[in-house]
Amino acid sequence: MLKSRAQRDISVLKQRPTRLRSVEPSISDGVGGPPTHAERSEGMAKKPAQIPTNLEPWIEARRKFHLSHAHVQMARELGMNPKKLGKLDNHDQEPWKLPLREFIGKLYFKRFGKERPDAVRSIEEMAAAKKAKKQVQESRPRRRAPDD
Repeated sequence: MLKSRAQRDISVLKQRPTRLRSVEPSISDGVGGPPTHAERSEGMAKKPAQIPTNLEPWIEARRKFHLSHAHVQMARELGMNPKKLGKLDNHDQEPWKLPLREFIGKLYFKRFGKERPDAVRSIEEMAAAKKAKKQVQESRPRRRAPDD
């Protein structure tokens, strides 16, 4: 004999043990209302930001060579290649070479005449700003050229 879907669901619920709540109120219970947004999203994984493929090597270089956001921005403005930073870095075997952070700073000062950029932005911030700008441009209606 076939059971209806509702009867099957009820029988499954009866078989599963229910989770008992503690009698003592916890800090997250608050005043007994529904859980806050932070409590609900606690177990959910955050989606990683979409980083363009041309910026990913800079993030890897920042991790690998322990560079700050300012150093990465300076190196990008100088036109350096993130894949070639390894040979510019001092490996303690070449005493005449400056450490990479100091080398980038020295070149930046030589070319631009200032110690660091005016507004330091991380790669992630730049990618987010670029994405937001693109969305605004796509949502804006395009103007047509006048027909002559």
